[in-house]
Amino acid sequence: MSEPLDINNVEVDVDKKELARLRAQTLLAQALTLSDRIRDLNPDRWTKTAFFKIEETLATGEKNYRQGQYISAQRNYRQAIKDSEALIQSIPLVIEENNLTGDLAVLNKDTTRAMLSYDLVLEIDPTNQHAKVGLNRIKSLHQISALIAEGAYYEKLGKLETAVMKYTAARTLDPVNPEAESALQRIKFQQRNQKYQESMSLGFSALKMQTFSKAKRLFEAAQNYNDSPAVQQALQQAENGLLNAELVGLINQGHGASENENWEQAEFFYKQAAKRDSGLVEIAILSTNAKKRWALDKELERVLS
Repeated sequence: MSEPLDINNVEVDVDKKELARLRAQTLLAQALTLSDRIRDLNPDRWTKTAFFKIEETLATGEKNYRQGQYISAQRNYRQAIKDSEALIQSIPLVIEENNLTGDLAVLNKDTTRAMLSYDLVLEIDPTNQHAKVGLNRIKSLHQISALIAEGAYYEKLGKLETAVMKYTAARTLDPVNPEAESALQRIKFQQRNQKYQESMSLGFSALKMQTFSKAKRLFEAAQNYNDSPAVQQALQQAENGLLNAELVGLINQGHGASENENWEQAEFFYKQAAKRDSGLVEIAILSTNAKKRWALDKELERVLS
């Protein structure tokens, strides 16, 4: 005789199975949301094998679900969720690697490879600014190459201003182009050196002509381009020349005042010269003598008045 059916146990088993089914449905919904997200990112272009594996896992889960094997289905869906999340987390790295590949291809003038790399990035992330800039660089690559070639031609001829215009135009089209940037820096150095040499040459000519103020201005201009020991020495020569010219002027004015017996003026000019150069002992003596003569004249005026 068979044992009587335990209704309570049957109800418990039914409840467990229903809960397992509902849990499987929840996991399936989560897995499908993630897989749909990946599908929108054109996975066939960058992760075909991994995404195919996820779809296979989902298909196995659905098969188990239809057969009432809800616990097995849950395991399948959890695995699909795990794999999908890992794939989504890898997207930033995929984008970075393809942008880098595109950049290197541009440097090597491999426009086809560069375009494929940037296009792939934009299929994953249509707003990616790096890839957009990269594609624009490719489109203008031939024009950039022509501008750089023209710049090099004019640079070789010594027409640096025209060369700068060409290189600048190339850099405008491609702000990170290393050839254009390197050329501009090179010419900038050449121009600075050229202006330095010109200012130094004109400064020495002014020294020779004893136009010391002009020489100083020119050496200061050269110093703006290259504060070299040579320009510092030249500046010192110009300043010494200015000082000597000023001293000669003051001494001559002192002599002139002495000849006219204007001892007040003579003392003033000699004193100013002695202040500027403490080594002018004779001038200091002349200043002292002029001061004494001036004092004597004032005393005579007082007595005679």
